[in-house]
Parts: sequence; C-alpha cells; structure tokens
Amino acid sequence: MVTIDADRRIREFNPAAEALFGRSRAEVIGLDMPETLVPERLRPHFVDAMAGYLAAGNPGEFASRIRLRALRSDGTERPIELTPLPVTVGEGTFLLGFVRDASDLEAAATAVAEGEARFRLLSDLTPVGIVQTDVDGEVRFVNDKWCQMSGIRAEQVIGQNWRFTINPEDVRRIDVSRGEDETEVATDCRLRTAGGGELWVHAVVRRVLDADGNLTGRVAALTDVSARKQAETAGEQDRRQLAAQNVQLRDLNQARVRYPGHGLARAAHAADLDRLVRRADPLGQRRPRGGGRGLPRHHPAQRRAAAAGGR
Repeated sequence: MVTIDADRRIREFNPAAEALFGRSRAEVIGLDMPETLVPERLRPHFVDAMAGYLAAGNPGEFASRIRLRALRSDGTERPIELTPLPVTVGEGTFLLGFVRDASDLEAAATAVAEGEARFRLLSDLTPVGIVQTDVDGEVRFVNDKWCQMSGIRAEQVIGQNWRFTINPEDVRRIDVSRGEDETEVATDCRLRTAGGGELWVHAVVRRVLDADGNLTGRVAALTDVSARKQAETAGEQDRRQLAAQNVQLRDLNQARVRYPGHGLARAAHAADLDRLVRRADPLGQRRPRGGGRGLPRHHPAQRRAAAAGGR
C-alpha cells in the first residue's frame, strides 16, 4: 500500500510496497510519488488524472482498478494493478493506493494473446473450415475457408449459435451422439450456405478446456465432402438399377423354364405377364389350384399368350 497526500507526496509505504518497488520506506517518505514510482513517459498523464481525482473530485481513470507500469529502484519496470481509495482526514485529502504485482497476469494475458494469434494464423493457413464457439455454443471465430465454404461473411455469423449454421436434422443427430461427456465428435452433416443452399461436410469437434479442466468452448474443423456424397448417391443408384436388372433376369429365366420351346421373346413376354399378375394378385388367390405360377386359363392375358403361341 502507498499513501499519497494532495501534493502527491508519499506519506506511507508498507513492506509489500517495499518489496514491489525495491525501495525502503525511509528513502521514499516525503518524495513526489510520480517522480519516484512512475516511468517518465507515463508521468504527465498520471499527474493530470490524479490532480483531477484529488482536487476536483473527478474520479476519471481512478474510478476503479487500473493497470499501469511501476518504476523500480534499478530502473526496470513492472506491471501493477492499482486500486485507489480517497480518504479525507480533517481538511486533508489522501489517496490510498492498494498495489499488487501484475506480472503473472500480464504474462498469462500475453500467452493467451500469442496463442490466439497462432491459432488464427494456423486457421487461415489450413485447408479446412474452422469455427470456434464458447461454452454456450455462440460462434466466436470462423476462418476464411469457412466463409468460402458457406458463402457467409464472418461478421454475419459471429455471435450466432452454431446450430443455425447446420441442417436441423443433423443438429439433432449431433446433439444425441455427443452426449454429456464427449471428447470428440466426428460426423457428416449439411452446412447451410448463403442463398438457402447446403454443403455436405465432415465435421470433427473437439472440446476446449482451461487449466482447471473446465469447458470453455469447442472448436470444429469442417472438410468439404460433397464430391464423396455425390459418388455415394450415384453408387446407390447403380446398385438399385443392378438389383432391378437381376430381378428381370431371374424372372426371364423362370419363364423360360415354365414355358419351354416358346423362344426368348415369348419367354420374356410371359415373364412380363407374371410380374403383372404378382402385382395385381400378391397373395396368389387367383392362381391355379395346382399351385402353378402361371396365369388362370380364363385370364385375358393368358388367352392372349396362348393365341400368340399358336401362331
């Protein structure tokens, strides 16, 4: 703690202040506080702010805790936090300054800033879309690749919940799959794009924890997989077409066995008739009592087939 009078003179200097500034109480009592404890380049601003605080009662920057640099006895500087408190004794006004070393806080803030800068640099260099959210799911950062993929500018999505950027059906599936204690989620989903479109992406989501292991947010990496999805769709269509062709070949082969000597064209015609009957009579109620798979003799299609075979 450092106590200063209205003339900016140091009136009290406790042991904690001695350790912080590297000066003894005896050598600083009565000295001008800014000249003794504030770096030269910062003195004019500090003196003006303190004069307004002590003389005019205008708190200004001294209304709450402030961060500034302190001058030590060896000429080095140290970051400090100053919490000012005005005290009136009789006709005199004093400023009690509760000071604490902020070196650790500054180092931590610097490390965070450097880490954030590295993260943003790597995000801009990576070929995938990156989105960072806070613990409530609000978007705090998207990289340029994400903007290219979605066609949406960063300022349009910052502050929005990530759920508004993904197809609602996929959001429900993601929420169910990740549960309460997920460490990573990897899934395909549809990213909403500008103009109402959608883009298939593969999303890998990781939790972000602080030093105490508390959840502070999440980071997701999105890879464009639209080409793969198109190939999968085309492959599924090919499989369905092949399955349909296999059914036709099977029916044709069964018809050739059932109607021997009729030739390939007539067997194919008979197979088509059998398929029509199966669709019209799926339970086989109108088939011959003998259990045969042909048409009833009175069926018009059967009469037409018989007439064709007699030609």
